[in-house]
Formats: sequence, structure tokens, C-alpha cells
Amino acid sequence: MGRVILHRVAGAIPVVLLVTLITFGLMRLIPGDVSAALAGVSASPAEREQIRRNLGLDEPVQVQLVKWYGGLLHGDLGRSLFLGKPVTEATLERLPVSLSLSAYALVLTLLLGIVSGVLAALRQNSWVDQAAMIFAMIGISMPNFWLGLMMIVLFSVHLGWLPTGGYVPFEQDPVGWLRTTTMPAI
Repeated sequence: MGRVILHRVAGAIPVVLLVTLITFGLMRLIPGDVSAALAGVSASPAEREQIRRNLGLDEPVQVQLVKWYGGLLHGDLGRSLFLGKPVTEATLERLPVSLSLSAYALVLTLLLGIVSGVLAALRQNSWVDQAAMIFAMIGISMPNFWLGLMMIVLFSVHLGWLPTGGYVPFEQDPVGWLRTTTMPAI
């Protein structure tokens, strides 16, 4: 079992390196300049150049890539240009929200899957079995973005049952947490 896991991890390393290389390259192909966006429209060329120098954007792309991979090897994911803080810090700040949402989605998936599977098994070749199969196929086939938009239109706009966005921590208000996480979890 350990060899299989080690083999999988070793196989994932080139994929991760390739994906990061492609992402790095695509970010350099996007038109515009990060320094201009960060400095604002009223910034002088000297101010923009100072921002580029501070961010290391004045160095050749190859040097930027090597520095970025070096930081990645040391666990440094860099700084978020728009949040102005380390990416690791920004990720850790959002981790509790992501974990609670993931746990809720897992609970919903397990409950729905187990209940529909048991009902379908108890009523083989009946309308219950067929309905469970159709529901599962629709769930697999339906694009998430479309389902999300339709749920927002129905449950938020028309019925007013759930908010369109936001997050309430569970410790602060369990009912508010349930209302704000139900649509994203589904």
C-alpha cells in the first residue's frame, strides 16, 4: 500500500510542475501590467517601475520562474498582489470556511447517496429504483454553474429562503451557517 501511495505521489510531481509552469506562462501572457493595477491610474511611471522592482517583475521571466519554484520548495507560495499578504496566510484564513463547507457537502452527499441507494435496493426495478437512477444521472450530468444559478434564482430571488452569498460561522449562528452554506454545499 505504501509503495502505491509513493508511486502516485511521484507520478503527481511532474504533473504539478507542468501545471504550475503553464499557469506561470499564462499569467505572463495576460495583457496589462500588475504594477499599473496596483498603483492606480494616477501613478507616475517611476512609481509603477518601483512596484515592478519590489515585486521582482523587472527580472527576466526565467529568473522569476526559478525564484518562484525555489520559494515553492520552501513552502513559500508568494504574496497575493491584491490582498497584500502571503498566499499561505490568506489560504489559512479561509481554511475553516472551506473545511466546514466541505464537511457539510460530504454529509449531504452521504445521506442522499445512502438513503437513495438503500431505497433503490429495497425496491429493485420499481419506480423508486428508476427515480433514484434518474436523479443520480441528472446530478452527474448537470453543470454545476447552471445548477447554482437556477438555485439562486429559485431559492434566493423568487422564494427568499436562502441568501445569495456570504458566510456565517457555525459558532456564531448555526441556523445562519446552514442558510449560507446549503446552496454551495449542494
